[in-house]
Order: sequence, then C-alpha cells, then structure tokens
Amino acid sequence: MKTLYGEDLVTELRNNSDSIKKRLWISVPFIGGLESVRRIIGRTWIDNPNLSIRLLTDINEFNNFSSDTIKLFGKLGEIRHLPGLHAKIYVTDNSCLVTSANLTNTAFAKRHEIGIFLDSLEGSTAILVFESWWEKSQKVSLKKLTPLIIRTHESSDESQYFDLTTIWKLPVERKISYKNKSVYGSDYGNDFYYVNVGAT
Repeated sequence: MKTLYGEDLVTELRNNSDSIKKRLWISVPFIGGLESVRRIIGRTWIDNPNLSIRLLTDINEFNNFSSDTIKLFGKLGEIRHLPGLHAKIYVTDNSCLVTSANLTNTAFAKRHEIGIFLDSLEGSTAILVFESWWEKSQKVSLKKLTPLIIRTHESSDESQYFDLTTIWKLPVERKISYKNKSVYGSDYGNDFYYVNVGAT
C-alpha cells in the first residue's frame, strides 16, 4: 500500500494505466475532456481492444461530464449509472487507486488530492466493492445518452476552475512518427518512455 499525493498521484495512475493487460475499471462522478483523460490514464485503454473497460458514474450529474470522453468510453466499453455515486476508484488489472481525485485535469493538476494505491494482494476488497456496485447499477446505452451528448459538453469541473493555479504536472502525450509507425510517449519532466506503438 502506498499513500500518494501531488504529482506522484497522477504518475502512479498513469504508469499503471500504461501497462494494463486485462482491465481498466473506473468509478467517478466527474469526467474531464478527452485530452486531459488521455494525459491522466494514457492511451493503452484506447489502443488495446482486448481490455475490459468499465465506467461507473452518476448520469444525473451530466453537467460534470465531457461528451467526447463519454462517447469514447461508450464505444470501447460499458457505462453504468449508480445514483449518488461519489467514490473515485481506478482499477488497473488487479491493482487499484482509491482517491479523492475525479478523472479531470482540475483534480490531478490543480487540487490537493490524496489516494491510496493498493497492489494486487491489497486491492481485492476494493475491487469486490466496485463489482458489487456494478451489479446493482443500471446499464446505460449510448443511444440513451445521445440527447445529452449530442450537444458538445465540457466537464463543469474543468470549465469552472480556470482560475485555479496549476500546481502539479500531468504527463504529456507525444506522437513520434518512425518508419510508418506512431510511437506515443509520456514526458514526466526529464524522463521519457514509450507507451504504445501502432500503425498510422
């Protein structure tokens, strides 16, 4: 178990998201724009069609969503609605991060958030809680969300807090062309490492 805060919070989540092989399950009420989300959880969940993608949220809080991000989650995985959801849980394979941070730029770059990272041995209870909430939640189709996402919608958590100072750096996604391939990388200050390779 690790207690994480500041830039370490997003770094740990991103490192685990970049290396997922089986699943990315997220429980959050506030969901940011696609660019912010890609910087927080990377591209592996987008590029690997074999992953189990689950988004558990409260669609009654739709003013807290980014429509582009919701559409992508709906296309790649499954979205479910749990009224009153407030927990923030990020399951990456068998590990998980239980945190105060929503999936937004504001949370990970502009707020003082904290989280507990649980490895595969310690995370099983939190994952069971996620699964129990998932079972009692309602499946939400993109068709049902169409009246809401047909309007371009920006997360209120990101649009209302432009005046907050950025205090933590998010990973920066880079795309480098190399012999008909695209290499995506992340820049944490001076450290650069490759995330994914896919055809252009």
